[in-house]
Amino acid sequence: MGRLAALGWIVGAALIHTLGNLPSSGALISAAAVLAITGILLRTGSLRTTGHTPELSGGLAMMLAFAFAGAAHTTWCAHARIADQLAPELEDKVTRLTLLVTGLPADRDGARRFEAQVLESPVAGIPQRILVSWASPRQWGGAEKPRMASDDRQLPPVLPGQVWRAALVLRRPHGTLNPAAFDYEGWMFARNVRAIAKVRGDPVLLDDRPLASAEAMVSRARYAVRAAMRQALGDRRYAAVMIALAIGDQDGVQAGDWLVFGRTGITHLVSISGSHVTMLAAMAAWCAMWIWKRVRIGSQPACEWLPARMIGAMIAVAVAWGYCLLAGWGVPARRTFLMLAVAAFGMGLRTPLAPTRIVCAAAALVIVADPWAPMATGFWLSFGAVAVLLGAGASATRMPKGTTNGTRLRDLFVAAARLQWLITLAMLPVLAFLFQQASASSPLANAIAIPAITFVVTPLALATGLLAMIPGLSGVAAALGWVGHQALWWTLVPVTWLAEVPWATLDVAQVPWPLLLLAMLGVGWALQPKGVPARWAGWCLVVPALTWQPPRPQHGEWRLVALDVGQGSAIVISTQSSDTLFDTGPAMGASDAGERILAPALRVFGIRSLASLVVSHPDLDHAGGLRSVISAIPVARTYASYDLPARLGATRGATRGARSTGEPPALPGVFQSCERGMGWQSDGVTFAFLHPERARAASERKARGSNARSCVLRIQGLHHSILLTGDIGVREEGAILATGDATADLVVVAHHGSRSSSSASFVAASRASHALIQAGRHNRFGHPDALVLQRWEDAGAEVWRSDLHGAVIATSGQNGLNVLAERQLQRRYWHGQ
Repeated sequence: MGRLAALGWIVGAALIHTLGNLPSSGALISAAAVLAITGILLRTGSLRTTGHTPELSGGLAMMLAFAFAGAAHTTWCAHARIADQLAPELEDKVTRLTLLVTGLPADRDGARRFEAQVLESPVAGIPQRILVSWASPRQWGGAEKPRMASDDRQLPPVLPGQVWRAALVLRRPHGTLNPAAFDYEGWMFARNVRAIAKVRGDPVLLDDRPLASAEAMVSRARYAVRAAMRQALGDRRYAAVMIALAIGDQDGVQAGDWLVFGRTGITHLVSISGSHVTMLAAMAAWCAMWIWKRVRIGSQPACEWLPARMIGAMIAVAVAWGYCLLAGWGVPARRTFLMLAVAAFGMGLRTPLAPTRIVCAAAALVIVADPWAPMATGFWLSFGAVAVLLGAGASATRMPKGTTNGTRLRDLFVAAARLQWLITLAMLPVLAFLFQQASASSPLANAIAIPAITFVVTPLALATGLLAMIPGLSGVAAALGWVGHQALWWTLVPVTWLAEVPWATLDVAQVPWPLLLLAMLGVGWALQPKGVPARWAGWCLVVPALTWQPPRPQHGEWRLVALDVGQGSAIVISTQSSDTLFDTGPAMGASDAGERILAPALRVFGIRSLASLVVSHPDLDHAGGLRSVISAIPVARTYASYDLPARLGATRGATRGARSTGEPPALPGVFQSCERGMGWQSDGVTFAFLHPERARAASERKARGSNARSCVLRIQGLHHSILLTGDIGVREEGAILATGDATADLVVVAHHGSRSSSSASFVAASRASHALIQAGRHNRFGHPDALVLQRWEDAGAEVWRSDLHGAVIATSGQNGLNVLAERQLQRRYWHGQ
């Protein structure tokens, strides 16, 4: 009964996060009450049913009751969180607020980023919790701002518990939204960060209150440990990883390291995982039990008053709680702590609990404390791995009795390796569904990394942090930090090699729900105990999820995906057997759209190679992701309006994986300049360049500018046509009009909807039924221009905007041109809130 109730609560809460609009919590509570009464009546026999036992019928009714109760609780919490939002009229306005720093500040590239609680506000409509970004004037002033000597000053340190008064520009959280991609707005909503603020001017430190709140106290302790560990570890290569292992602060870990960890499936070891918490709690429990067995109260041993196991359990829970707080209270840490707490509670009641009861109770309690926990992939991966351990762990680690120590150690290693293989295989469907990628090298990498990181590196990292905080022991802390870093460095040498082998990862397309459920049923069957017939058949049910390919257009038809890349452009056009990428999105600080958006999106649609890559012009909002794209996926032909090989500083004959080795990628396949009259055909679809004209001289090419020489590509299918315009202006539009090739059913509006493009004559001549604008929300250029929007609407075109609609998917078929937006397809109740 308890397990059914916990599962009901989990399912009810999780389903709420799949809705576009929240239901009424009152209606859900009423349904839960009716079902609960029905369940009680069924179980007591007061209400009878035919065909089912009272226990089964009553249990199912109670499970549904708890499902509605979990949904009601989550809905009530969500309504309260939505109410605490930034008023629309305050967006992009400077507001002076008094803040309490509550989170652990991240300091990167001289900037400060931290979560804060609003203490005082002069106006209503300011949320209680915001994320503050404080950069020097040199970083946010913009290219048009004259450089001042004061711009190079260092920002003061920001500590949790400090109270500041600052002038802030506030915005609601907004992120790009693409198919099966990371939902930034949902992530911020789950963290209860209801506005993003940028500092303007010089904030004033008013007070320092390290004991102002429990969160500030914990963050201040984490800040102190991080500062001490940074001093002890210095600038060593993996110092940030050592800090992440000790206190869960992952801000300093390099992007290249995350790539290695992800490709080898050891990311769970770098974060504060359940194994780390369990190891520390077990060590504390063993020490407590050893001491308690030797303590006497009067003439009697202390164990006669209170069993040593009870003392060990209480100490384990206390240590786990403290360490989980120090580690940031993430989902894996919460899961482990609650499992330990439930087990200790059962021990205190002298009622042994089955492992499945402990897991179900812990999962339900995690959601009761944080209704948005199911939105984190770590929730499902963490509890999924525990479920696999429960299903296969006992039989996998059972060893014959009477073996020697050497044989026992060998059998234990074999059993651990087998269990790791089982976990890897069992989690493949979930990883394929969540990330469209699974690590084939994970079993071997984990076999190397788990014992080294869990039993050597992590204890040394914890000891370094502890001793670094004690005055006079900084030298010992530095020595232990050096030993731990060396152990980590040598551990990651083979792991890094495994990340670079061609078979390190398995790319899969987005798995549909039915195939995921079929695969999970197969995993469950395959993990059955010995004696169950045809267990191997369960693994066969996993194969469809790993080999499925999305349906492609028919001959003469096409599909266009205009990805949401912010202020930039990236468009994927697919025909029956080939794919073309037009532009690669913008650069994004240390990363770019190619790495963060395009490569994952291509995996979602099952695209393993590109027949053609077109880079319209060299501006970074169109070519910023080029290096990542050509490093991630093979390209047969490349077109550009400029000397792309020279710009890359490379020759033909590219090699994959250049990004991981730090070498500049070479241009793959055949390169040609895009010029009017050039084109190709694919599966009955014609691709033709309308612009630029062949330049007579290099001086003319330079004089016309990069925007004016943008590649313009017209795509004609059996039923509909597309016009991709790059950043051309009114003059170039006139040249295209003179050729009579401006008509198209769907037009990607030039220059992100700038007033310098989309002349009235061009808009009218295109006769487009759909106009698509790729622009970033709150971009500094003011794109799209209101006049341009009005022109397209007056011409009868339906306007689609990536800043409002997310990614836009257009499908051409004999039944018509179907256009859908990602914010329509995947709308959730927190979007736009």
